[in-house]
Amino acid sequence: TDIRVLGMASLSLLSLGLFARFESKKETALIGFEIFKNRQFTSSILAMLTAFSAASGIMLLIPFYLERVKHLEPKQVALYLMIIPITMFIFSPLSGKLSDKIGARILSTLGVLILSAGLYIMSRIGIDSSTTLVATGLAVIGSGFGVFSTPNSSALMGSVTKGQRAVTSGILSTTRNMGIAMGVAISSALFAYFNQKYAGLGGESDVFVASFHNVIVISIVLSLLALPFCLIRGNGSEKV
Repeated sequence: TDIRVLGMASLSLLSLGLFARFESKKETALIGFEIFKNRQFTSSILAMLTAFSAASGIMLLIPFYLERVKHLEPKQVALYLMIIPITMFIFSPLSGKLSDKIGARILSTLGVLILSAGLYIMSRIGIDSSTTLVATGLAVIGSGFGVFSTPNSSALMGSVTKGQRAVTSGILSTTRNMGIAMGVAISSALFAYFNQKYAGLGGESDVFVASFHNVIVISIVLSLLALPFCLIRGNGSEKV
């Protein structure tokens, strides 16, 4: 009910309407809606949006878990946060090479399943869980992202003509950032809600872990929403 929230929501709807109006006309379109009729393009965009939304929640909350619940020093927390980019660095090029041979559908689907498995592992951590379990969950999440991201991006870029690649590259980056922003917004809002709901549950660590579990379960649901988008697209180029 805050006037600032309502005002920004109204501005967003107005901007979306103006965007749709300009994009519907060829003479003013920056992207054009025709490109979204391409199944491979649209499914790749939606898969990326949901996958990044699912994973950004864990990246938001896990530092607080490690500091507040496990009482680690910031420099120790930073080492754990490095696990995801390191595993992505390992698996992304391998997945990219393999996708050239077998296509993006199988690998992107497998990547989402691995990402979901990693999130499930994170949903099992509690106050007394070992940091080894946390590291394992983060490694699985990073591996899943590595297996998913490169084939999905390759399928997206390969679904358009040469003249559309510059715009498509911009759409890819924008979608990635939108997914992260949506995931952070959803996760932080839900975490705040569950924190209030469980306020009388016990100590700060108990409330944190209970709220954390619920947010991660919702993140798992978001990651699984990417599955149909990975499955319905073709393996070949479907250019428009």
